[in-house]
Amino acid sequence: MVWPRTQVLFNRSQDPCVKIHEGADILSKLSPEEATSRLATLPDWQIENGELTRTFSFESFLAALAFVNRVGERAEQAGHHPDIDIRYNRVRLSLVTHDAGGLTAKDFELAAVADRLA
Repeated sequence: MVWPRTQVLFNRSQDPCVKIHEGADILSKLSPEEATSRLATLPDWQIENGELTRTFSFESFLAALAFVNRVGERAEQAGHHPDIDIRYNRVRLSLVTHDAGGLTAKDFELAAVADRLA
């Protein structure tokens, strides 16, 4: 299938852009089957209590903090903000679209961005 146009949700010259096809409803709640299917593309992530989660480990607190700042910048650009827990050199991200009442494509797109930023 050829998509006529795309909308860039994340745009930084140093990183690949994450693109969502125009017309795709990125804020519609995914079914459990759709979420499980998308989870297969993010091997280090899991679904816990209806949230998409991953814990990242870094060499130091400062490296973990720098990662949080990079993710925070991209999340702000997308208007989609994860729950972030920093424990010394470990960062846990939790994603869910509260307005939709569950996981959406937007959660999986931000997870893919976080993987590239780690």
